[in-house]
Amino acid sequence: MTLGLMDVNILINDKISTLWSLHFYKPYIRNCNSFEIFNINTFSPQNYTNDLDIPFNELFPRKQFTFSKCPLNISTFSFEPFVIIRDGSNGSTLYDGVDVIIVSEISKTLSLQPTFIQRTRGMVYKNGSSTGALKMVIDGDVNMTIGIYTPSLERLTVMASTHSYMQTAFVFAFVRGSKTSLSRLLEPFQNSVWISIAALLAISITIILLTKKLSRRWRHFIIGGRINRTPILNLINVLIGNVISNPRMIKSRYFSVFSRSLTILWIFFWLIIRNSYQGSLYEALQSQRVKSPYDTVEKVRSSKAEIHIISTAIALIPDGFNNSKRLVEHDYDAITALRKLSNGDWKGLVFTNDVTINYFNLKNKFKRRVSNTRDIVRPITPVFYFNKNSILTEMFNRKIENCRESGLISHWTAPYKHKRKRDKHKKPTTLDVPHILAIIQISAFLYLIAFIIFVVEMISYKHERMRRCLEFFTY
Repeated sequence: MTLGLMDVNILINDKISTLWSLHFYKPYIRNCNSFEIFNINTFSPQNYTNDLDIPFNELFPRKQFTFSKCPLNISTFSFEPFVIIRDGSNGSTLYDGVDVIIVSEISKTLSLQPTFIQRTRGMVYKNGSSTGALKMVIDGDVNMTIGIYTPSLERLTVMASTHSYMQTAFVFAFVRGSKTSLSRLLEPFQNSVWISIAALLAISITIILLTKKLSRRWRHFIIGGRINRTPILNLINVLIGNVISNPRMIKSRYFSVFSRSLTILWIFFWLIIRNSYQGSLYEALQSQRVKSPYDTVEKVRSSKAEIHIISTAIALIPDGFNNSKRLVEHDYDAITALRKLSNGDWKGLVFTNDVTINYFNLKNKFKRRVSNTRDIVRPITPVFYFNKNSILTEMFNRKIENCRESGLISHWTAPYKHKRKRDKHKKPTTLDVPHILAIIQISAFLYLIAFIIFVVEMISYKHERMRRCLEFFTY
């Protein structure tokens, strides 16, 4: 059953009475393959001009269809999440996905029974030839085809398309760089801040070492030389959050007013820096976001990264990207392409749609996820294709408009294309070992340094010059 009907009238001549009768037909009266003929008028050659003065709505009355579970043959192919094909029990094949759900739900309202036939996607060429699922529609072997098709001149010449049933867009998919444990510890401050902190520490330690060459009077004035016998260690002690708990600091005999003021300013400065770092560090340890050189289309345009693109989508990529040196054509489905990118088999970017990326991440939430550019490359208006003369095109158009306006299509497709919303009242994420791995590594490194210093100090008891050098830097 092609479901391709035209408005025609049937003119029958009765040779015995020389009368002519004009008829119209109504299809699907009793079953899917039946139709009935109804008489409009009967006339003779002498009075046909008067008898044929019939209003247009009577000459071509509107046909009301009741399909009564008539089969709707659909050619399609695997293109997740729009068409998901799985093996069922007893050798059967299960069909699911965005397009399958929309067509199945609309078919219910039209009393049609959809039957899916798996083929390759196919092409329609400029010379009129076609292949795959599209060829089956053009030849009348099936009624329609689905699988996120977009309108094109070649297809619309030989087939009829529905209205767009949803809005999506082509974007570039990429894998964000992974964060190392050490980079997470450095993330709260920008590089310029870390450089400034390192420079301040270097200058402070240098000044302390230079005071070793000054007289005791000047050393006492600058850093409190009479009891402050370990100034570098005290400097680091304040930096990590401890205090110098020595009541003699208030006495000018041991600390000058200048050295006390300098100590208080040093403690206050590191109190602000340390608290700012601690607050930002906890948020950084929980966050998974990493800056990427590909998060905007303009960054992708200016980069030299390879762009992996399915061969049928070459015509859809803008002119600024269709450089033969950058484009790498493939014939994999979108999910396989994203999996290759996620696993590291491919480098660069994948040109695909945002719905497929969201679906891939939902299915692989415990694995390496992929991201996409914040702005779109090209909007997509997916449609279904019917035979050129199919009566179902307008029927589906009316149903699609009604379902879109009522929000039904968004409801049906939500599990496949909607990102999970963040809960504003969600409890803070608990930290795991990978989050504090850098702290463990640094602590182990410091213990190693302490052990080395212990060994060096033991050796210094036998070497006078080594002992003096250690005392110069630590005492």
